Amino acid sequence: MVFGLFVSNKVDDAGKATDIARNYLEKQHGNIGLLLFRVEEVKPNTNENIWIVVCSLFTSLGSTERAYYEIKLNVKDGKIEKVNKIEKPKWTNAN
Repeated sequence: MVFGLFVSNKVDDAGKATDIARNYLEKQHGNIGLLLFRVEEVKPNTNENIWIVVCSLFTSLGSTERAYYEIKLNVKDGKIEKVNKIEKPKWTNAN
């Protein structure tokens, strides 16, 4: 059942990465901006503890366009390694 544990750990780490990114953005933009928070992509980096979360949100009430962020973080210690505000990814069709 080693494969099952591996998959379970990856799912747990992806969930932790998402929570860390969301908490970071809430501190930056407040909880109103997170009402329509959306995870676009979560992927592991080459270092097993480092994950990259691409997410989007409306940064203020009345915003008409989403702000997209790529957040590189360590799921083991919860540290944010790097945050980039990015253009809307071409692979997403969502508004």
